[in-house]
Amino acid sequence: MNNYFNDFATALLVTSALVIKFFARSAERHGHVEAVSYFVDIYPKLAILGRLSVWGMIITGMVRLFSFQEFEWAEAVGRGQEGLLVFKYFLLFAALVVGGYFWWQLLRKVGQLKELVSRGGTNSTISPERNRS
Repeated sequence: MNNYFNDFATALLVTSALVIKFFARSAERHGHVEAVSYFVDIYPKLAILGRLSVWGMIITGMVRLFSFQEFEWAEAVGRGQEGLLVFKYFLLFAALVVGGYFWWQLLRKVGQLKELVSRGGTNSTISPERNRS
């Protein structure tokens, strides 16, 4: 069961970043400072998913690490699936790297949007040409 939660936390890191990135783009495309300002205000609440997934990966990863030989590796060897297990961990590591990269991009985008909101007025429109990153 622990392995399931560890895999889920890894997937949550990627999907939460993609969903928040979608919200950021949508707010930016809307073109009004109010929409962007709203996104900037709710971003910390949305980012909780990313933090929870990282902590979930750390906690469940520790349990997984200590029980790896006894459960996962022994079972894979018994079935002749060592290669599949290595491939699975490669995919999980790739998901971690991609999720981290998405979050890094997202932090940069939120910084840019905060700057746009601070430069704009409460009723002004943001030009999409200025927002390209």
